[in-house]
Amino acid sequence: MDPNQMIQTPGFGIMIPGQIPFMNFEFINGMFCVDLPNPAAVPNLAFFLNVPIQDGFGASLYYSAPPFESIHFIGAIANVRPSDIFRTGFPVKPDVNQCQSIKLVVKMQPLSELQDLVTLSDKIDSQKQYAKLVAQNLYNFMMSYNNDSLVSQIQSNGNYLVIPSNFLEKWYQKFEMKYKMDPNFIYKTEMQ
Repeated sequence: MDPNQMIQTPGFGIMIPGQIPFMNFEFINGMFCVDLPNPAAVPNLAFFLNVPIQDGFGASLYYSAPPFESIHFIGAIANVRPSDIFRTGFPVKPDVNQCQSIKLVVKMQPLSELQDLVTLSDKIDSQKQYAKLVAQNLYNFMMSYNNDSLVSQIQSNGNYLVIPSNFLEKWYQKFEMKYKMDPNFIYKTEMQ
């Protein structure tokens, strides 16, 4: 049997809401791979076991974007937790959301290795990072009023910044315009 052929995995699958589950994977170098078209439209996915796997092991899920030189951890399942839903972050990841297709990769790994990966991934939450960048963008916009000639005419009141009452509306309009031109513009926001 050719090790690089499509096979139906004996123990797991991936489901994306509104799509047929992925059950057939290509076996390459000890890993199970499947192409995922239009990753920008996949904020979440479910990863599940059909049957128990070898004790002491878990199935770990990764993704790889072109040119497919590295893999990035998404999550893991095992007999003690045979299914889970994972937030991919694909719609807001610049290295992924502009790709026509990426690969989802499944590896069988010892639970001890997976515990470290899960702990590390819990610390890196893409939604928290995105929210921080949006807040920083709002803060930067607000502080731009400090240099605005109209505001300097109104004068600053001690430690307070005087801003127009419609500044949130203006910021949101500017945010929407930039997002339409480049959904990844927020990653260019400078943190202060």
